[in-house]
Amino acid sequence: MTQKKVETANCTFRPSFWVGEKTLGCQHLAEYAIDEILSLRTWEDKKLAFYTEDGRRVRVKMNSLRYHVFANSPVCACCGLVGTYMMLDVHGKIYSRAHFNLYGEVSGQLILITKDHIIPRSKGGSNCLDNLQTLCTRCNAAKADKQLSVDELYATLISEPATI
Repeated sequence: MTQKKVETANCTFRPSFWVGEKTLGCQHLAEYAIDEILSLRTWEDKKLAFYTEDGRRVRVKMNSLRYHVFANSPVCACCGLVGTYMMLDVHGKIYSRAHFNLYGEVSGQLILITKDHIIPRSKGGSNCLDNLQTLCTRCNAAKADKQLSVDELYATLISEPATI
């Protein structure tokens, strides 16, 4: 596959092998470069227009706290999986709720990368940047609402068989 970049109204995206596929119920509409998407993040309630590979125009809120967490580090704080793909995703066909997800890749499989509350909200943790870290879905699922250090979480994961 060629890596030719296609111009859109406000950034570029690469034709992607993953577009059209589904991961965890999300339909991938387009793949964008991580730095291009994260450079557009804002703290204001602002939507920007992006284009899918089939030319559909969607508007995406760019003030998601996840984008700020990923800008701090696109790497899982526990296992070290690096986020390498920023996908424009929708759940079902609800294009008005399009959003960007960060994915890493392990053995040809996309792994969703998420934000995690270091001190869980259920344990009194705040929803601020200082209490957030980047975790892949496997590490985040293992941590759940426990208050574990990264070292404790890693020890838990290496004692369990991989499910991803």
